Amino acid sequence: MWGLVPISDNTTNKILKETRIKKVRITTKMSFIDWLISFALNAVIPTTIATWTVEIEGAE
Repeated sequence: MWGLVPISDNTTNKILKETRIKKVRITTKMSFIDWLISFALNAVIPTTIATWTVEIEGAE
C-alpha cells in the first residue's frame, strides 16, 4: 500500500512521551544503499520513488 496503511504506531509523539526526551534532532540523508534502492525501483517502475535514511537523536 506504499505507506497508505499504517503497519504499527510509530509516531514520534508516542516515542517522545515514553522516553521523556525534550530536545530532538532529525537528520535525513541518502546513503549509497538508499541510492541503489531508489535507482533499482525507478528502473522497474519509472516514477520518483526514493529512499532516505532518517536518524533521530534526543536529549533530556
